[in-house]
Amino acid sequence: MNNLKDFLKSLLYIKIFFWFFIFNTSSIYSQINNIKKDSLLNLIKEQENKKDFTVKDTVYINLLNKLAIEYTYSTSDTLLTLSNSILEYSNSINYDKGKGFAYIGLSNYYLEKGKDTLVFKYLKNAKKIALKTKDTSLLLEISNHLAIEYDHTGDSSKALKEYLKGKILAEKIENKQYLLTIYQNIAVTYSHKKLYRRALKYFNKANVLATKINDSTSIGITMCNMTRAYIGLNKLGQATTSINKGIKIVEDNDLYEWLGYAFMLKGDILLNEKKYDDALIWYKKSEPIQLSTNYDIGVMDLYNSMAKLYIEKNNIALGKEFAIKACNLAEEIRYPIGISKSAENLSLIYEKLNDDTNALKYHRLFKKMSDSLSKNEQVIGIALLDIENQHKKEQRKLINENKTKVNKQKNLLYFSLITLFILFVIASLIIKNLTTQKKLSEALKVKNEILAFNEQELKKINTTKDKLFSIIGHDLRGPITSLKQLLEATEEETVIKRFIPKLKNDVEHIHFTLNNLLTWGHTQMQGSKVFSKKINLNEIADNNVKLFSDRINKKELNVSIELPKNSNAFADEDHIDLVFRNILNNAIKFTPIGGSIKISTAHTNKEVQIYITDTGKGIKKEDINKLFNERKHFSTYGTSNEKGTGLGLSLCKEMIELNHGKIWVKSKENKGSTFAFSIPNYKKE
Repeated sequence: MNNLKDFLKSLLYIKIFFWFFIFNTSSIYSQINNIKKDSLLNLIKEQENKKDFTVKDTVYINLLNKLAIEYTYSTSDTLLTLSNSILEYSNSINYDKGKGFAYIGLSNYYLEKGKDTLVFKYLKNAKKIALKTKDTSLLLEISNHLAIEYDHTGDSSKALKEYLKGKILAEKIENKQYLLTIYQNIAVTYSHKKLYRRALKYFNKANVLATKINDSTSIGITMCNMTRAYIGLNKLGQATTSINKGIKIVEDNDLYEWLGYAFMLKGDILLNEKKYDDALIWYKKSEPIQLSTNYDIGVMDLYNSMAKLYIEKNNIALGKEFAIKACNLAEEIRYPIGISKSAENLSLIYEKLNDDTNALKYHRLFKKMSDSLSKNEQVIGIALLDIENQHKKEQRKLINENKTKVNKQKNLLYFSLITLFILFVIASLIIKNLTTQKKLSEALKVKNEILAFNEQELKKINTTKDKLFSIIGHDLRGPITSLKQLLEATEEETVIKRFIPKLKNDVEHIHFTLNNLLTWGHTQMQGSKVFSKKINLNEIADNNVKLFSDRINKKELNVSIELPKNSNAFADEDHIDLVFRNILNNAIKFTPIGGSIKISTAHTNKEVQIYITDTGKGIKKEDINKLFNERKHFSTYGTSNEKGTGLGLSLCKEMIELNHGKIWVKSKENKGSTFAFSIPNYKKE
C-alpha cells in the first residue's frame, strides 16, 4: 500500500493531457476524457489523507481506474502498476466493476506491447463480468476495446461487428460521446481497407455529431482523420484544407499527442506534392512529439514517410537509416502494413546501392506482405460492406419487431436462417481454404523433391568438371612440361635443330593456353575468389618480360618498362600476373621484328592505370568489339604465324572485373595497339 502511495506522489506533478484516442492505420480509439492527470492525483491524495481511508473503498478504486485511463498509451509501465493494484484491491472486496476496468487497463498495456493473446484474455475476463452484472457502460467499453484489438490483429470483419454492437448499445443508453467514438472507429476501419469514400461518410457523421454536442476537440481530430482519407483519394487540395483546420483546433485544445500525428499528415501531403523541403520541416516538427508519446506505430509511420522522402531526394544514406528504424519497429510490434512499407523502401534503397542480394530480399518481403495485404483488403473490404448491410438489415428488423409483435416469431426464424446461412458460408470458406492449403502443400512437396533431385544432378555435374580439370592438370600439363624441358635440352643438337624451334613454339603455345584454361576452370568451379593485397607492379612487369625473353630476343623487340619506383596496387597478385602475361604475350605476338613494346602506368588517388603499348599491326575497327566477348573467342595469327585461342583476353576481362577494375583497348590498323586496365590503388592506412 505504501509503495503505491509513494508511486502516486511521484506522479502528482506530472501535467500532461491525455486524450483517450489511439490512432494507427488499423484503428482509432477516440473517447475524449477531459480530466487532467494532476487533478485526479489531487483527488486520490485527498482520499488517502482521510482518517478512515482504506484501499477497499470503491470511490478510491474508481479514481485509480480513471487515472489508469489517463496513462493509457502514454506511460505504459505506470498503467501496468495501476491496473495490477486496482485488480488486487477489487478482488479483496469482490468489486466487479473495478475488476472489469482493471482488466481493460491490463489489455491496453499488452496491446501496446503487441501481446495479442494476453489482450484477448483480459478483455474476455472483463466481458464475463459485464455480462454477469449486466453493466451496459462496461460492456460498451469492452466492445470498443475488442474491436480495436481485432482491427490491430487484421480481423477487420470482427472489428466492424464489435463496433456495430457498440453503436447499438450507445444509441440504447444515449451516450453521444461514445457514439461519436464508434463513428470515428468505423471510419478508420474503412480507411484502412482503402474504402475511403465509405470512410468519409462516417467521418462526416462524426463531425456532425461533434458539432451538435459542441465538442471542438473531436472536430479537430475528425479533420485530421479525414485528411488521411483525402490523401488516399489523391484529393490533395481537400486534404490541405482539412489538415490546416485540424492543426489549428488541435493546437487550440492542447492535444499534444494528436499534434505530432497532424504534423506528419501535413508532411505527407507535401510529400505527395513533391515539395520535399517543406515536407521535411513538418516531419521534423512531428518527430519529437511522436517519440514522446511512446506510440510505436505512429513513430514507425513517420519514419517510413521520412525514408520515402529521402529516397525521392536521392539521399540514400538517410533514407536507409529511417527505413531500417521503421522496419525494426514494425517487426517488433508485428505490424504487417508497416513491414510492407519499410520493406518496399529498403528494396528501393538497396537497388540504388547496387546491393542486389538485399534488394531482392526486401523486394520479396514487400511482395509477400503487399500481396497478402492486398488480398485481405479485397476480401475484408467486401466483407465489411456485407457486414454493414447486414447490420442495417438487422436494425430494420428490430424496428419492425418494435412496431409489431405479431410477427416476432417469424422474424426470429428469419434471423436464425440468416445466421445459419452465414455459418454455412463461413464453414464453406474454411473447408475451401483447407482444401486449397492441402493442394498447395502437395505442390510444394513435389517442387521440393524436384529441387532436391536437381541439386544432386548439379553435384554430379560439378564432380565431373572437377575430374575433367584434374585430368587436364595432372595428365596433360606434366607430360607437356617434360617435353618442353627435353626440347630445350636438345635444342643445340644439330640433327634435330631445325625442327626444334617450331616444335618448341607449339609446345609453349599449348603450355600457355593450358595455363589459361586451368585458371578459367578454377574460377568457374570455386566461385571466383579474390585475395587482394599490396602488390608490386614493377616486379610483376619484370618477371613477365623475363618469362618471354627468348621470344623477345628472337624478334629483336625493344621492351621498355616505364613504371615509377615502388609502383604498388591493391589486388589479387595471381590475377594481375595472369593479365600482364596474356597482354604482353599478345603484344609480342603481333609486333613485327624490330618493333617496340612499352609498359607504363598512371596513378590517381583511387586507382592505377596500366598501359601496354606496342608498334604491331593493330586491330581492325570491326574486330575490337570481339576481343572481350565471353561467348565467342576471337583469335588471329601473329606476325610470325604464332597461334592463339582467343581465351586470354576474355579471361583478362574477368580477372580485372573481379578486382573492381576495367579493361579497354585503343588501336589503329598498321600503327599499333594500347591495351590498358585499371585496378584499385594501394593506400597506406
